[in-house]
Amino acid sequence: MNELADALVMDRTTLLRALKPLQRADLLVSRPSEDDVRRLVFSLSAAGARRLKKAVTLWTKAQQELEASIGSSAAARLRAELIALARTN
Repeated sequence: MNELADALVMDRTTLLRALKPLQRADLLVSRPSEDDVRRLVFSLSAAGARRLKKAVTLWTKAQQELEASIGSSAAARLRAELIALARTN
């Protein structure tokens, strides 16, 4: 949980709230860790994997459109600035 929250630049409570609807929609499943039953391990369900595949396709298309619109250098700078902004909070 902590690792995922850090990777997403979110606090743990916000992450848990964000994951609940995904669990209710059967896109995400959780189970206790084999190493420590107090820790939860999350994984995509089959439906979640299908949804992710579709989302990646749409995200890739959006990135290509952005780069076509403003150029690949400007898009790279924009991504870098957004990542830096997210990391400062």
